[in-house]
Amino acid sequence: MRDDRDRHVQAIRARLARAGASEGVVRADVVFDPEADAELRALLCGADTGADLEARHVAGWLCLARAAASDDARGSVHGGMAGTLLFPVWMADPALVPPQLAAGYEATDPADRPDPAHADGPAEWSVECAAAVIAAEGRQHRPPPDATEDDLRLYDLAVRVGTSTPSREVLLGLAVGMGSLAVLATPEHDPTYATRVADLTYVLSLAGQRVGQIGDGAPTRRCVSPTAPSKAFRPTHPTGCSRSATWASSSWTDTGSRTTRTTCTRRSAWPVTCWPNCPHGARIWPTASAPWAALC
Repeated sequence: MRDDRDRHVQAIRARLARAGASEGVVRADVVFDPEADAELRALLCGADTGADLEARHVAGWLCLARAAASDDARGSVHGGMAGTLLFPVWMADPALVPPQLAAGYEATDPADRPDPAHADGPAEWSVECAAAVIAAEGRQHRPPPDATEDDLRLYDLAVRVGTSTPSREVLLGLAVGMGSLAVLATPEHDPTYATRVADLTYVLSLAGQRVGQIGDGAPTRRCVSPTAPSKAFRPTHPTGCSRSATWASSSWTDTGSRTTRTTCTRRSAWPVTCWPNCPHGARIWPTASAPWAALC
């Protein structure tokens, strides 16, 4: 396992060198190559993301290179993924991250900074994805009546995320990035994999994108799954609708313990906007209020 991990680290480093990441002009064909997807996924699945700072460092720099090579909405998503991966690295050695990220990390509240020996991983990224979705849909102040303690903690996180990142577009970008990281770092045999893939598919649909149009290769290209999204991704339907629990996609409804497809006559009550195409080439860099807020 250690040999595989080291091989993936070296492969990504060599790829970054071929792409010219250190020279400022990144070759998109190198960093978006399908083999790069496989290397990134294999590294994040095989490494202990909570403590392996070297793995986070090379994975974060690949995401940064992809952000620099993108001329569409993917750039901000990859930038956010890099910001998440590199935060603990900065805690250990600020010189290992770009100045723009370092400046943003420095501005964060010390109480919110990660422990580089016990950083976040796929479980936390999945929760952050769910919280960003809840905030993007404006549901953070309306937890379900049967909310558990875990649900209430999730909605509390959604309130904090929504307060620091009020833009719906930025919240959806954060959700796509966190959901992508969660899928990338989850082995296919893991019991949570199918649900995380379904959650990411739902987020991509909210962002107005086809599966695989944003994100990192294999995990998002194969996102079509019969698995229903997790409970956090099921907003209640608009007041007055005869269907009491149709999801925002207008394609699923809860019927007791079963999940069936349906069509709602009030589907227009769920506005879904397309992903914004910023003419200024917006990228995600840290700010004092939100470490991965998009600045245009």
